[in-house]
Amino acid sequence: RSTPASREIFLMFDDLLLLQRGGWQVYFGPLGPSPASTFVTYMESLECTQGKKLPQGMNPASWMLDVLGGTDSSQTEEKKSNASGAATGKLLDGAELERLFKASAAGAAASELVERIATPTSDSKMFSFASPYARSFGTQLWTILVRSHRAHLRDVAYNCGRIGVLLVLYILFGIIYFDLDTSDEGGVQSMVAVVFMTTIFTGIICMNGVMPVRVRERSVSFRERSSFMYDGVPYAIAHAVMEIPWVSLIAFVTVLPLYFLVGMVPTAGSFLFHVLINILVSYAFLSFGQMVACVCSTIQTAQAGTSAFIPIAFLFGGLYLPFPQIPVYWQWAYHINPVAFAIQSVIAPQFERRGCTGPYPTGDCPSITAFRGTYFEQIDTLSYVENKYDVTYEGRLTAAVYLAMFCVGAQGLHVLAGKYVNTVNR
Repeated sequence: RSTPASREIFLMFDDLLLLQRGGWQVYFGPLGPSPASTFVTYMESLECTQGKKLPQGMNPASWMLDVLGGTDSSQTEEKKSNASGAATGKLLDGAELERLFKASAAGAAASELVERIATPTSDSKMFSFASPYARSFGTQLWTILVRSHRAHLRDVAYNCGRIGVLLVLYILFGIIYFDLDTSDEGGVQSMVAVVFMTTIFTGIICMNGVMPVRVRERSVSFRERSSFMYDGVPYAIAHAVMEIPWVSLIAFVTVLPLYFLVGMVPTAGSFLFHVLINILVSYAFLSFGQMVACVCSTIQTAQAGTSAFIPIAFLFGGLYLPFPQIPVYWQWAYHINPVAFAIQSVIAPQFERRGCTGPYPTGDCPSITAFRGTYFEQIDTLSYVENKYDVTYEGRLTAAVYLAMFCVGAQGLHVLAGKYVNTVNR
């Protein structure tokens, strides 16, 4: 090599194969005790080296290149006065070096070693490896998790940017819809809209934020995967798992001021369930963004794909077009839509019957006057929401499970894309 290894690294090796320019074998054998005394003694004994000695404290790797190339990088006082150590600038004859080595005791020992290793014994078996990777799946996963965790801590713009944007946005929503009155039909629809939009916005911000990061890390994944350092599966799983605590933190910090400013159900159970749904929706969109970022060749293509996904998800989510009004041949889109699961999870709990005797007309639970086109009808608030948006209070947990299943499915596609899709052509 043109640049020698440092003295410390060179002396860590046990054996050395040294070639002269042209591929001629100069030496093959043990280095010997520090400072590579076995190798240095052999080189000094050759007539063609003209007795050039290794200066005290010099790197043997640099010295051997000087010997072969006719240079002198010793930087010693003897460099100017010692004619034998002066640089000639002429390469030593490779054929002569190889002949001398094969005729030496070191060459005979090397040939005997090669012959012995190359001759299989009667009971020997061809070596094989259970995996092309040097480390187990668990070791790879843990190593990438630690590395990804440190990368998240250092990427201040990524995480603080998501938290800052959503915090400002949700405080603004909270001020606009401060202490929202749900005693009439307009107030109920406004509550449904603010609950829905603030739940979905977290997911959209997380999805748009993760794609540039995943695309940037993709080149590292390709390099390490092609060199069999890390498999694509633990790499994708590590990046998926490391997003969970950050998404949870983002959801809790940003939902907290909005929830109580708007005047949603002021109970710990309702608040924590709302945060849980926010986490699941955000992670569902983030998982979809990671998957698209691994499949598409450029960040522009990935952003175009997610930009097309968002309006379609909103259209068939059940808010602007309730499920009964969706054409039959498009209702399958509703059943695989995370937006639909979000609506089923978060809307009905905000109108639960608390501290009352029952629904209207037999009970005193909140009710509104709803316009039915040609007449007005007094109806229980929860029943109005359940009928209009085709949701049920009892089905909120089932919808949450469907959201979790969507997250698992999207991450499964993300892992498969991380392992098998390669967008780098070389």
